Amino acid sequence: MKRATTLLVLSVGLLVALGLVTLYSAETYTRARPYTVSPAHIFEKQVVALGLRLQTQTDPVAVFVAGKLSPIGQWAVNESVAPKPDVKAVRRMLAEDFNQIVNGPFIYDAALFSQVTLSLETRALIERGPTDQEIAQANRLLLEDSFPTELSRKHGPANFKMQLVWALLGLAVALGMTALDYQRLKQLWWLIYPAALLLLLLVFVPPIGRRINGAHRWLNFGGATFQPSELAKLVLLIVVAHYAEVHRRQMGGVMRGLVLPGLLVTPLLFLVCAGPDFGTTILLVLVTATLLVLAGASVRWVAGGGLVFAVGIGVVIYHYKDRIDRIIVWLHLEEHKAGKGYQVWQGLVALASGGWTGLGLGDGLQKLGFVPENQTDFILSVIGEELGLAATLGIVLAYGVLVASGLYIATHARDRFGYLLGAGISFLVGFQAVINIAVVTSLLPNKGLPLPFVSYGGSSLLMMLAAMGVLLSISRASMKPDSATGGISGDRELAAT
Repeated sequence: MKRATTLLVLSVGLLVALGLVTLYSAETYTRARPYTVSPAHIFEKQVVALGLRLQTQTDPVAVFVAGKLSPIGQWAVNESVAPKPDVKAVRRMLAEDFNQIVNGPFIYDAALFSQVTLSLETRALIERGPTDQEIAQANRLLLEDSFPTELSRKHGPANFKMQLVWALLGLAVALGMTALDYQRLKQLWWLIYPAALLLLLLVFVPPIGRRINGAHRWLNFGGATFQPSELAKLVLLIVVAHYAEVHRRQMGGVMRGLVLPGLLVTPLLFLVCAGPDFGTTILLVLVTATLLVLAGASVRWVAGGGLVFAVGIGVVIYHYKDRIDRIIVWLHLEEHKAGKGYQVWQGLVALASGGWTGLGLGDGLQKLGFVPENQTDFILSVIGEELGLAATLGIVLAYGVLVASGLYIATHARDRFGYLLGAGISFLVGFQAVINIAVVTSLLPNKGLPLPFVSYGGSSLLMMLAAMGVLLSISRASMKPDSATGGISGDRELAAT
C-alpha cells in the first residue's frame, strides 16, 4: 500500500511540474538562433504600407488576410505602424502568416519574397514539395530569431503564475482532504449534491455566470473564474459510490442497478450538457457506467442504457452545427486543415516536428499563435514539439502508473464506499487523459477536455488535486490496524451478518 501511495504522489507531482514548466515555456520565447533565409535590405515604407493596408482593409486581399491573422500576425500589423518598427521581424511575421493563410505553412510567393534571397537548399525544398516535418523546420528557421524578446517581457508568464497559485491552493486542499476521513463525504452527500446543482445553475445567471465562446460554464468571482463542472465530477463520484453501497444487495436488478441511479445523476448531467459541455457529459456517463458495473449492476442493462444515452446525445449534437462540423473535420482533416481543422492539424505538425527528443524547451514554434489554446486542451502538442516523443510517452506512462496505483488503493479500501470512490477517481483521471490525448493526436473529434494536472485551468487542477487527496485518505484509512481485514471483502462479510 505504501508503494502504491508513493507512486501515486510521484506521478501526480511529475505531471503538475511538467504542466507548470510547459506553461512557462509556452508564454516565453527568448532564445534566438541564426536563420538560414537571408533577406536583402527591406525599405521601411514597404512594411508600413502593408501594415496600413491590413489595418484599414483597403482591398479584398487585405480584408481576407486581416481576418485570419494569428495573434503574432496581429501584433506584427500593429508593430509595423509604430514610430520605430522592427522591420525585419515584422516582415517575416506577416510573410509567414500570409503563407499559412494562402497556401499552407510554407510557399514561395514572388510578391512577399521579391527581396529575399533563398538558399539553393531552400529553393530545392520548395520545388520538390516538403514533408510536414520539413515544413515545421523551415517555419522555425524563418521565425525563431525574429520573435522579439520585448513581447515576452511585455506580457510575461501570466498563465504560469496563475497556475502556480492554483497548484499551491490545490496542494493545500489535497492535504486537507487527506487528513479528512473520506467517510464524512458520504455523510454530507445531501448537502454537496444540491450545492453542485446550484453552482451549475448559476452559470446561466449574469453577472455571476460568465459566457465564453458561446458556452455557459464559468462563474465569475471578482475577476477569478471557477468551472462548476469540475466540482460536479467529484460530487457525482461521491453520490454514485454512496448509492451503490447503500443498495449493494439490489444492484443486480434493472430498477436499483440502472433506473434509480440514472434518475439520481440526470439533473447534474443535464445541467453540464446544457452548458453546452458534451465532452464532460460523455466523460461523466462513462465513469458512472463503470462504477455501476463495479458495484454489481448488470453489464447488459448498463450497456443498454449507454446505447440510449448515445442516441440521445447524438440527437442533441445534431442540432449544433459546430459539433457536426467537428466530426466532419475529423473524418476529412486534410481537406479542412486551413479552416476548422486548423488547430488539430497544427497540433499534429507540432508533434511531428518534435521527433524523438524535441526541439528543446522554449524552442517550439507552434505555440506562437499557430496552435490555438495551446496552453489548455492542446498543451500536449507543445510538450511533443519541445521535448519530443520520449516526453509524451513518459506522460502516458505517468497516467498509467497513476491509474494503476489508484485502483490498487481502491481494491484495498476498508469498505465498499472507499472501493467505489477510489476506483471512480482513478477511472475519471484515466478516461479524461485518454480522451485528451486522442483528440490531440486526431484519434477522436476535437473536444475541449483538459489534460489532467497538466493543462492550464485552475478549476481543473484544484479539483483533480482534491480528488487525489481523497484517494490518499482512502489509502491512509486502509493502513490503520483496524482495517487489516482484507479490504472490501471484510466489509461484505460484515454486511452479510
